[in-house]
Amino acid sequence: MRTTTGYWANVLAVLAASSISIGVAGADDGSIRVAFKYDYNRVIFVVGRRGPTMRSYGQNPLYLRDPQAQLSGLRLLETTPSNAADVESISSGVSAGDRFVLLTGRQKEIGVVVDRLIPGNLWCDGVAVALGTVERADRRAFSRTREKYYLVTPRSPGKPSDGRLGLDWSPLSATQDGMVRGTLAALFDEHLPSVIDETNDYARLVERGIRWPLRWLARNEALRERRGRLTYDAQRLTLGGDDPVLFVRARWLIGGATVFGLTAWVKADTGRPIEVHDQVARWLRMPVFQGRDLGEPYHGMVLNLFDHDRDGRGEALMYQRGYESASVVLLEYDGARMVPTGVELSYGC
Repeated sequence: MRTTTGYWANVLAVLAASSISIGVAGADDGSIRVAFKYDYNRVIFVVGRRGPTMRSYGQNPLYLRDPQAQLSGLRLLETTPSNAADVESISSGVSAGDRFVLLTGRQKEIGVVVDRLIPGNLWCDGVAVALGTVERADRRAFSRTREKYYLVTPRSPGKPSDGRLGLDWSPLSATQDGMVRGTLAALFDEHLPSVIDETNDYARLVERGIRWPLRWLARNEALRERRGRLTYDAQRLTLGGDDPVLFVRARWLIGGATVFGLTAWVKADTGRPIEVHDQVARWLRMPVFQGRDLGEPYHGMVLNLFDHDRDGRGEALMYQRGYESASVVLLEYDGARMVPTGVELSYGC
């Protein structure tokens, strides 16, 4: 079982360094990027970045309409003489008229032509964004996808595999519910001591006249006495084989406030945890997050499922919000753990 010392923890620790990572699978022009639905027949994808933010008409920037697919921190700007050269310089060789293949979660391929490159800001960085229009022959298929998050590549990855992909929000059976609750109870017992130990200076802060840690001293005692109420949601993911997994987001509440949180990948048939992350439990105790109930983006969200390399093993496109950071990352389940594929869009301040 992997814990927060694994991949996600490393990503979240690095992202605060004010950078964007536009990860790709492969270094040649077969690179794969994350794409977002802009409107009924257009998509956008980031092709380059630079350190300082982009500007458009000085202190009164002209913003384009936000895309239908939400991406926290992204603002698209009108192209102006002052930013056009910056966009071209970081465009990674992508230009208007280039053709790409959009990969959907149902292993369909949709043709896209780049209309133009536009400037934007993704939190603290300026970015070059390709705005592409779906080719006329594929517009009906695109309108039927009902998806907002995709992958895009300059060429087709080949014939779709026979692997079955599925994302199911249906309630778990009573047996599965009991299994998951048992797993979460064991993980709570395992992770609670280290989370509390990280904040063992609360009593000292109170002695100095700082009042907000008082509530956490009381909550720690209540958690030790198992007085927190567990609530969770679970998505069942079929990733190409007969070994489905559950993506579980769990919260423990006291008096209506979330006081502990875990995210876990769990084997659907046995309840055995594959990976466990307790960063939400730790963030809740940070001064900057006091009075906030960290929601789904901080626990992680499954945006779509793919088999981009056609190997029969599915991949989950995940969104994870962090402290001054965020990531959209493609993870593959290899039968034992969730493995990064190298396809990602990570950014922070």
